[in-house]
Amino acid sequence: MATDLEIPVPAPLSEGRWPTPVWLRALTAVAVVAALLFGASVAAGVIGLRAGVRGIARDAAPQAALTADLHVRLTAMDARLADALRIGRTPGRAGALTAFEPGRASALTAFEQARDAATADLRQISAATGGADARAAVQTALDGLVRYQAAAAQALLLSEQAGHGAGKAPEPVLDRFRQATDLLHVTMLPAVDRLTAINADRVEKARRDGSHAAERAFGLAVLFGLPLCGTLIAVQLLLYRRQHRMLNPAVLPASLLAFVLTVSALQVTGGENERLRSAKEDAFDSVLVLGRARALAHAAADDESRFLLDPKRRDQYLTEFTDDSQALAWIDADSMSDYRWRLDGELRFYRSSDRTKLGGSLGTALRNVTYPGEHERATGALAALIAYHQGLQETRDLVVEGKRDEAVRLDDADAQEKFAALDRELTGWLELNRGRLDGSLAAADRSLGGWTWPPPAGAVLIAGLLLLGVRPRLAEYR
Repeated sequence: MATDLEIPVPAPLSEGRWPTPVWLRALTAVAVVAALLFGASVAAGVIGLRAGVRGIARDAAPQAALTADLHVRLTAMDARLADALRIGRTPGRAGALTAFEPGRASALTAFEQARDAATADLRQISAATGGADARAAVQTALDGLVRYQAAAAQALLLSEQAGHGAGKAPEPVLDRFRQATDLLHVTMLPAVDRLTAINADRVEKARRDGSHAAERAFGLAVLFGLPLCGTLIAVQLLLYRRQHRMLNPAVLPASLLAFVLTVSALQVTGGENERLRSAKEDAFDSVLVLGRARALAHAAADDESRFLLDPKRRDQYLTEFTDDSQALAWIDADSMSDYRWRLDGELRFYRSSDRTKLGGSLGTALRNVTYPGEHERATGALAALIAYHQGLQETRDLVVEGKRDEAVRLDDADAQEKFAALDRELTGWLELNRGRLDGSLAAADRSLGGWTWPPPAGAVLIAGLLLLGVRPRLAEYR
């Protein structure tokens, strides 16, 4: 049985309107109810916040990243098909193949790899997709890919049969390619973009739901935790004032435990809610916009390949290249040559001030640079973009001058190499943020996982200690 430390007091105090046993029972009942409500509400909030963290980490975020990668694979597939058809397959003297033949073989290999990767991505997305809108978008992309491959196979077969030279694909080949590329850009890519948007909305909903659960838990921890601590202190004071007992060895640890649990609950729910916000806004938003930046860069490269392949649609593809470039990194410019020079000025400005006036996906990503190493990745991506545009301008000048063979050779050797450098920089920047996202969510999951049982267990322990300490005191009045 618990004992108390007794100290003398000058004189006993009047019990007032309520006798001591009534006060003790009332305060004990309030404290027990507050403890149980505190434990249940905090545990429910932690579980809800953890569900939001896991919803992002295990489902919505990976799906959003996968659909962004799918966009890249599809545009890369289209660009490599255009490259293979543009290079052609013309035998030289005595049946020897031209110098362009290795480039065609490389383009065909890259086309097949991108096609197979896109097919695998679509199957994986299809297996994990729920919701009527998302399933409809997946089915549209799957059906489109089947039809695209049929048109692409016909174009390649006609090209092989025609044996045409570099940049001289005959009209039947171009007609089949137009069917394929129009299907990709008009039907398939919009469906993939819808999937990305749907998954991004799911991430935001999971974050919002988790945040609301954390905010409720925080508020209820204050609502029940502070009265719990206050009631336990009141019990201790009552015993001191009415029964001349300074410390109750059961009520005291209950009071300390209540204080520790309340403070810890506020720290955990508030801290992990902030971690979830940071993971979503600082890391996931950058992953999403950089995935979009990669998709736009590959779309622009696809436009360039189609520009070199199809003379009839040259103006259309040049316009689409300009639109995709501006969506990637918008800046007010009169021409693509002016655009490149203004980009160079923006790079110098960003290096010196860490600020940017760029719009588009890159501008959004630059304004959300948060983590160590991001600044270097950002400047590297801008520098690679400028170098890529410089190589494209040289290729276009050769086309205008009628030097098609030289344009094909330069595009294969120089522009594609510079584009690969741009894609590496964007991918490295994206992976930096993806690593931060995964790390933050994993840390939040571990932290919250250790807080699903302490609040209710602590509440039961507090109630038990309180009853253990009060019961002997009430027995004195029988």
